[in-house]
Amino acid sequence: MLLRSKQAQWFETYVPRSKTVSVLNALAGTGVVELESDSELAQPLDLQQVREAVSEYNHLVHRYRELFSDIVPLPSPVLKAPEQMAAEALNCIRAWCKSADDLLVMQLQLEAVRQNLLLLQACLTALHGSSSAVPQLSHQSKYLYKGVFACPTTHHLEANICAAVDEFVPGEEYNFYFVADLPVNQAVIEKTYRSESCLHIDVPGWLSPLPSKQRFQVGRRIDKIESRIKACTLELESRKQDPKLATAIENMKLLAWYADQAEELSGDQKFCHVTGWTTVQGSEDLQRVLEQVGIQVTVRFSQAPEVRTPPVSMLLPTWAHPFLLFVDMLGTPDTNEVNPGLLLPLMVPLLFGYMFPDVGHGLMIALFSALLYKRWPQGRFLIPCGVSAMLFGIVFGEVFGLEGLLEPLWFKPLENPFMILIPPILFGIGLMLLGLVFNGIEAFWRGEVKSWLLRDAAVLVMYGAACVWIFYPRILWLVVLALVWFLLGQLYLSLHDKLARLAINLALLIQSMLELLLNTLSFLRVGAFALAHAALSAAILQIADGIANPTAHLVVLILGHILIVVLEGMVVFVQTTRLVLFEFFTRFLEAEGRIFRPLPSPPKSPEGKT
Repeated sequence: MLLRSKQAQWFETYVPRSKTVSVLNALAGTGVVELESDSELAQPLDLQQVREAVSEYNHLVHRYRELFSDIVPLPSPVLKAPEQMAAEALNCIRAWCKSADDLLVMQLQLEAVRQNLLLLQACLTALHGSSSAVPQLSHQSKYLYKGVFACPTTHHLEANICAAVDEFVPGEEYNFYFVADLPVNQAVIEKTYRSESCLHIDVPGWLSPLPSKQRFQVGRRIDKIESRIKACTLELESRKQDPKLATAIENMKLLAWYADQAEELSGDQKFCHVTGWTTVQGSEDLQRVLEQVGIQVTVRFSQAPEVRTPPVSMLLPTWAHPFLLFVDMLGTPDTNEVNPGLLLPLMVPLLFGYMFPDVGHGLMIALFSALLYKRWPQGRFLIPCGVSAMLFGIVFGEVFGLEGLLEPLWFKPLENPFMILIPPILFGIGLMLLGLVFNGIEAFWRGEVKSWLLRDAAVLVMYGAACVWIFYPRILWLVVLALVWFLLGQLYLSLHDKLARLAINLALLIQSMLELLLNTLSFLRVGAFALAHAALSAAILQIADGIANPTAHLVVLILGHILIVVLEGMVVFVQTTRLVLFEFFTRFLEAEGRIFRPLPSPPKSPEGKT
């Protein structure tokens, strides 16, 4: 968003001292890096902590390899130190694995219940309706052990294992054995059957004694268990899509690579700590630049030291850069202030050209700036200002003040002085309203919309309605409504001493409205200087006309117009600056930011080599 400046990110990297010059050369070539030393506050790299985190991560990956194999890592900006990033990523993965463990355990338990019910269902089917005694097997007693075992039909049990068998029922996949014996023999019996690949069937207590209901009960319970198993599977799949987990996995992979690459960074005398600011989106962009020149290092984004103020980039197109000098006079907007740089290429030429309306004089200013284009970059804004002066000269028919040389598209300034004053006033009203709107946008960025709506928005409506009231008196009711709006808003915002605070804010409102009125009237000087310019051009012509000598006449004309361009050009520039800074900028700018100044590229030889 061009209305908002972009705050730079703090970056740091460790590079071999032998390659420091190459690194700085490559970073300077990007045009998006500002170096700033941090030798006192630089944090040492704790590679041991990173390696321990990576080792635990590798263990978790091996343990949960089937789950992690489907997760797509999600890259993210590296904004923290490697040690902190490793700890946070590992904690995220640990928490996820813990929740996955709970789901897997539940899934295994449900699956065991399902398998038991399937065996019970097959047993009931094999009994062919003669299963009235099956529910009694769920009721154990201290005098008798009862059990049901499902043995694969491919196994033939030895004779001695059948000594305690009360009943044998053949099935399709399993043969079912109903066992009754003394409780002291329970462990031996179960161990013996397990040795023959038999499975013990738990008979639930809820099983009906009626054979006609038993299979229905078991089938319904199987359906419920399968639904819960499916829900666990879906929940596990859903948790695999967690972006925090994907980011944590990507960060751990990056840290594993980082720990390998930074193996030799323990030698403090061998490496240089390069720090500063950059406006790129991700640290990998700078890393890619360095890799292209054969420098394998790790660039990371981290928290800037508290004593450092992050610079901001205005994010303006090249053609708007010459007008930044007006912003620099007041200061740099921070990230919560509107960046007016994109408006200045339109606003400044309009004000300058209206106060300097002459085709000849505008051409002189534009040519002067064009001739010094490379030697005086700060003066490039005069080219559009000169062009604007030429266009307004066409509108007013002014060419060095000569009469009849060019017919005006509107009228000549001295013919109707009052009409010359109206457009600047309307332009000033528009700028005042725009400044108040910008103030509201900044309140939104700061999270103070409520306060702005209850107070400053009422001032905006009141000022706008008051300006319209001059031309349309019936709108006075809106001025009164805005006043009531302001007073009620102040009562709501005041926590204590409401009446006292209301009186203070009412006085501030009167002061603010008077300032807006005076700021608006200040734009009358735009029309006044247009009239003064026409009068001064006419005066030069009258002085020259009083000289009979042609040579002297020409010299007076040339010197006179040069004097007008130099003297009045300086005055118009000062007035334009005053209107922009004190009438417009003060409505919304506090200029508390610091401009981002990229590292300049090294000088190049005529052959284009550094």
